[in-house]
Amino acid sequence: MSASGPPASVAAHALVESIEQPLATDELTRHLWGARRLRPGTSITITDGAGGWRLARLGSPGQLEPDGPVMAVPAPDPVTVAFAPVKGERPEWCVQKLTEVGVDRIVVLVCDHSVVRWEGSRAEGHLAKLARVAAAAVEQCRRVWLPTIVGPCSIDELTEPSADGLPRPWVRADGDGRELAGGDRAMLVGPEGGFSDRERALVADAVRLGPHVMRAETAAMVAGASAVALREHEVRAYHGEFG
Repeated sequence: MSASGPPASVAAHALVESIEQPLATDELTRHLWGARRLRPGTSITITDGAGGWRLARLGSPGQLEPDGPVMAVPAPDPVTVAFAPVKGERPEWCVQKLTEVGVDRIVVLVCDHSVVRWEGSRAEGHLAKLARVAAAAVEQCRRVWLPTIVGPCSIDELTEPSADGLPRPWVRADGDGRELAGGDRAMLVGPEGGFSDRERALVADAVRLGPHVMRAETAAMVAGASAVALREHEVRAYHGEFG
């Protein structure tokens, strides 16, 4: 067992279903052996997306050969960002960046002022695409915990005491809010039209993310990055890294 993540020195990092008996999907085979043109014998790391990882070597196309013990990174105190999607490909960009900065739970939010609304089969298709984006981002940034993506959810649903089995205080992004604090772990980022008065009443606690007005997807990324940075500072302080 190890709290350390994969080394950055290896050629690639790949998400697989099992690190005990790793198999390369067709997509992964095309990427590593095809697009990347990595040769047999090349060292990479593999992860199951649930904290486990190990070294492996490429064999013939599609073959992954374990090359070290299974390691594990403990699950962090989760940071959650709920954001209201906007038009175009910006939701994919948002999920990519939230994954890269270390957010653990991503919620697609439906607000009173939302223009973009994902419903039914359309929502399922969008969520499947976001899951693929998150998986690719995990490989790019060499994470070993794949973020959970859920939704669409309203603020009413999220503020129920047992919304996902983990009661938690939500805070919403607002230019008139207080400074972000270390204990803030669940962030709400509204649509470009802002939260309604009704939604503000549901989540009265608000935090400011900076001195300027941000686009919705930018605010979500800043919220996630700031909360993760404060969490990591707390962890380092707990372990005495600041003297």
